[in-house]
Amino acid sequence: MTGSVMRVIETPRPSTWSSSLAILTKLGVRLVQIDFEKDKIDTGARAYAALSTPDPAASKVELGELLGLLSSRRTLSLNSATFDQMVSSGHLQLIRNGQLRDKLVRYFDQMERLERIVEKNNRDLMDYVYVPFLMRAGITAQSRARESTANLNRAAAILDENLGPNTVYPQDRVLAEPPDADSWNDIRRNVLFRTRIAAVGQTLADQIIVDTDSIAAAISAELEGS
Repeated sequence: MTGSVMRVIETPRPSTWSSSLAILTKLGVRLVQIDFEKDKIDTGARAYAALSTPDPAASKVELGELLGLLSSRRTLSLNSATFDQMVSSGHLQLIRNGQLRDKLVRYFDQMERLERIVEKNNRDLMDYVYVPFLMRAGITAQSRARESTANLNRAAAILDENLGPNTVYPQDRVLAEPPDADSWNDIRRNVLFRTRIAAVGQTLADQIIVDTDSIAAAISAELEGS
């Protein structure tokens, strides 16, 4: 991603600045991060629907898959170092409009802030809350269902290659509890919690696109008028 941004900087034409800035983020965020978060929201909704039936244990195999899928996360990387490169190279001064320069500074500050929020959610909420819950509850965070990213699917394939495709994983006995067991409410709460994390991730990614569209339009207008 950084290389693409640098090509934009090195050729500061209106069409390149505006379209590349918008397309770069839309492809990197909308098609990857937003799709990832939407997939987790859908997975969470399916899991909660199965948990809300009169006998959740009847769907224990599906629930095991869904809970495993919800344990994966994706780190958002917006390459905020690009702004430092723009400043050090002097290309920021190509924009003579002081207000637009300030807006660009605020844009990159906002991108860095959003990146930190997503990382904090991943670290504090996923790594320290949801995944440990699965372990404590005795739920195997291993899914044979197709993941939403190629890397996660490859990781699952590597695991199968080393353990063997016919490996029998530990039984998730908590998913076979009677319908009135308190453990079902614990699982429901954590599924809702994980799904909210994904909803926040989608909201932040949506905001990145809105902010990028705005700064791209401003840059385009400035360069076309210069």
